[in-house]
Formats: sequence, structure tokens, C-alpha cells
Amino acid sequence: MTIRNILVGFVFVSQVHAAEPFFRAPFKLTLAVDKERYYEQQVDKLPYVHANVVYLFKGDRFGVRITSPNAPGLPEVTYEPDLIKADVVFSFSQEHADAKWMMMLKLESRLDKPLYMSALMTVPGKTGIYRTSILPLQPKLSNFESWPHPIVQLALKDFSFSAPSPNKSLQPTPTAVTPPAGAGVAPASGVAEH
Repeated sequence: MTIRNILVGFVFVSQVHAAEPFFRAPFKLTLAVDKERYYEQQVDKLPYVHANVVYLFKGDRFGVRITSPNAPGLPEVTYEPDLIKADVVFSFSQEHADAKWMMMLKLESRLDKPLYMSALMTVPGKTGIYRTSILPLQPKLSNFESWPHPIVQLALKDFSFSAPSPNKSLQPTPTAVTPPAGAGVAPASGVAEH
């Protein structure tokens, strides 16, 4: 199983069929692993948001619109290029503190109610998809989340305006589905020495 297959697994089947996703330009992802090593990976054309899943890489700063459903169900999440019009703005970075590198996610809410979500991530040198926690985003406030290790990709999903049931399984269920045409990530180039 390649890293490409794992990242493609982040695309989950959704009952909501939104408009064509907005794609980020291809780029080379570089993450510091420690003082002497770094991780590089070529990232091809990949959506910011697809099927109500928000995909984040180091250096991303963008917004989304959260549309409440008319009937019971999950809200629709769509990419919003104009940060002024966004309901939620995400900023994902790698920061250096206390002689160590960490990943930092800032979430800024312009909503009038709390927003709940779950998260999955991939990390350098591993082939799995790992669940991580995200605190509920409170109305009109900002949250900061951090991890003490590099993250290749962070995927936020299961957006809801009500707290998840304690009985609801939070285990990720990656599904082998075809990503949007032209989307993909090249195989990782691994950890390299400076």
C-alpha cells in the first residue's frame, strides 16, 4: 500500500454531492523532522474540500462555508476562497519552539453556534491513517491545536452542530474510492538528511 493509496483513502463517500471541488496547485511539501532531517513529498492537484472533508497541508490558510441542512443531517462544507466570506478559516503550519518542531492548526469561527468535527492524519515514515482529536470550535472564537510531530496531511470530517453521541464509533473507515479526476499525491520521497 503506497502513501498515495492511503491519502486517496481520505476521500470518503458522501450523500451530499457538492459542486466541482476547488483544487490547490501542485507543490512540494517539506517538513522538518528534527534539527538534521526533513521529509519531502510531491503533492499533485488535490482539492481543499471534497465530500465535506477538509484537507490540510503545512502552509495552508483558507476558509470554508458551513451550510445548515434543511432536514436533519450533517451540514455541507464547501471551499470559500474569500476569507472575509468564510464561516471558518483554517491555518496549518509547522512551528519551531523549545528546540523542537511541532504542527499547529488555528481554527477561526464566525459561526453563531459550536462546530464539532473529527480528524485523521498521515505522518512521515508511516503507512497508516491515524485518528486525532479536535476540540469543538466555539462560536465567534479561535481554537489552537498542536501536535509534537510532523503531519503530512490532516483531514477534518464529520462536521456537526451537535455533540457526537458517546456511543458513536470514531474509528476511521477509509474507503477505496476514486478521487476527483486529476487529484492525487505522488509517492513520498521519505525522510532525508540536510
